[in-house]
Amino acid sequence: GINAEYGAFTTTFLKMATDTPSHEEVLKQIEEEYANIPKPKAWIEWEEQQKALIRKPKETDNMIVKLKSSDDKTFEVKRIIAEMSKTIEDMLNDIPLEEVQANFIPIPNVTGAILEKVLEYCKYHHENPTKPDMPPLPPIPTFEEKREEKRTDDICQWDMDFLSVPQDTLFEIILAANFLDNKALLEVSCKTVANMMKGKSIPDIRKMFNIKNDYTPEEEEEERRNNEWIEERS
Repeated sequence: GINAEYGAFTTTFLKMATDTPSHEEVLKQIEEEYANIPKPKAWIEWEEQQKALIRKPKETDNMIVKLKSSDDKTFEVKRIIAEMSKTIEDMLNDIPLEEVQANFIPIPNVTGAILEKVLEYCKYHHENPTKPDMPPLPPIPTFEEKREEKRTDDICQWDMDFLSVPQDTLFEIILAANFLDNKALLEVSCKTVANMMKGKSIPDIRKMFNIKNDYTPEEEEEERRNNEWIEERS
């Protein structure tokens, strides 16, 4: 039954937490032993994260690539760092190696100032990789459906300092991370915005982000009633 299945996952989790094998070994163990058992959603998400982290070294990793921002500022960076952006990785893979070495790769929609910030983030996390967490311990099964929430209190100190920037810059970083498909930077920058909003009323949030209120008083009251649960959880 479902309790036995979750018990099996719990046993595996405790063993992995003790043995701390490599990510590849953990993924292989889960795949082999529990291929026919429905996995908790949290475990599926964790597996996808680990697969994304497993990257085979390439001969071109230390090759210098030249990037050009939308306002024609240029940057030279190791290819392995540039490819922390999936968008840039796909662009580089589509271009013959000789052209990559000879030309600047245009990065539209991202200014030089923001591209410099993105590359700073990538360089730091390439040189200081964060040890991934072990798989989350499966929750006790319940028939009560609960709203899932993402943690926003797990931002490392370097990231907090890095994102202590004016709001306009923070939002530009979010747009750039989304365009460049840098999931780690996008997630941590969105968590930063979420933390800025915590505990604040709707008028306070509008004022903070300079959002115009185009609701009538009646519409605003209806929205407040529909979203009372948000204020209760704040």
